[in-house]
Amino acid sequence: MGIRFILAGLTVFIPAYAQVTVTVSPSPAFVHAGTFLQFSAKVTGTTSTGVTWSVALPAGATGSAGSISAGGRYTPPGVLPVPNTVIVTATTASPSTSGTANVTIWNPYPTLASINPANVPVGPFSITLNGSGFVHQSVAVLGGVALDTTYVSPTKLLATGTTTAAQSGSQVAILVINQDPGSSASTDVVTLAVGATTGPPVVTANVAARFLDQAAFGPDAATLAQVQALGLSAYINQQFAAPVSPYPDPATTGFGLNQVQARFFTNAVHGQDQLRQRVALALGEEFVVSAVEENTPTQLVPYLQILQNDAFVARCKCDVGTEIRT
Repeated sequence: MGIRFILAGLTVFIPAYAQVTVTVSPSPAFVHAGTFLQFSAKVTGTTSTGVTWSVALPAGATGSAGSISAGGRYTPPGVLPVPNTVIVTATTASPSTSGTANVTIWNPYPTLASINPANVPVGPFSITLNGSGFVHQSVAVLGGVALDTTYVSPTKLLATGTTTAAQSGSQVAILVINQDPGSSASTDVVTLAVGATTGPPVVTANVAARFLDQAAFGPDAATLAQVQALGLSAYINQQFAAPVSPYPDPATTGFGLNQVQARFFTNAVHGQDQLRQRVALALGEEFVVSAVEENTPTQLVPYLQILQNDAFVARCKCDVGTEIRT
């Protein structure tokens, strides 16, 4: 197609330029806070297909829009804007043409590392839940029953409830649900033991404390009392059976290692499988992987999971020449 002019018997034909379009994918888009989303742009009608990326809040919205890289990787903000939508735009340089995608931001995926105390008597109880990705809409659920839950921080919740006589002597599964937008539940294996475990001390406090300096990341009041009541051998057998403290699924994390690093310290401080965590750390000092070289969760998390899962079947030679068997 084109435009035809007739000037004094001379016909002039001016070709029409093709219309430039920019299509952004995916559109519409949905992303959980704490993760990222890769966008792409298809440019037609011009040989110059490069675009500049930007992200902004819709008119009247409040909060942060997050950020987007030069390559189109969008990272949502830590706190959802109000309303929880942003607009991602790809713009060509010449001629200046843009395409957009509306992005809905959902609550983060919750992860539950541990609870304290890990054992409660039958009847009313209060516990602290440690993990990550918690929000004001988080609800703790014990054995399918929602607990009264108070948000403290992205890594801590307080919950109260009541256990029943039928639950006495059992390990009851507990999880955290982040309600809408983007409702999701933790998949970590964490349980609450119901029923009294206290009894006359089997070992002294000094012995228990020294033992926990070696078999854990140090003693706290609850674990000290537990070891005194159980004895050293029974505590170790209990640790062998304890669920593995989780690392976040790489699919639920952002591009960097922040969540993985935070989870390492959460497991070390709050994990119910203290012996496993201590052995995994020792193995990690023998089989060293650099987070500078292996710098994505997709690479590093499987390595950390191998150290944990094989902690009690591992055998290695220490630098000092002492053989360690578990």
